[in-house]
Amino acid sequence: MTHSITIKDLDAETLRRIAAEARRRGINVEQCAAELLKQQVSASDKPVNAGSTDLLSLAGTWSEEDEAAFNSATVDFSRVDNELWK
Repeated sequence: MTHSITIKDLDAETLRRIAAEARRRGINVEQCAAELLKQQVSASDKPVNAGSTDLLSLAGTWSEEDEAAFNSATVDFSRVDNELWK
């Protein structure tokens, strides 16, 4: 069973983008809007980094104190040890 909804006060730019996407897909605006809504709702059910093998899921997990401690502990890594080159 399908249902209908009405979206009021949709701004012109959003409508223009949906219409452009509908043309690209070769479907009407209503079908395109329904597909886009379905995709977005389905995507929101998945974890942000589902299946990802990179470190993006760790981004933003340090506190400011953690960052300061790390930067303090690794400051020497950015210096060239001149004693090694003598």
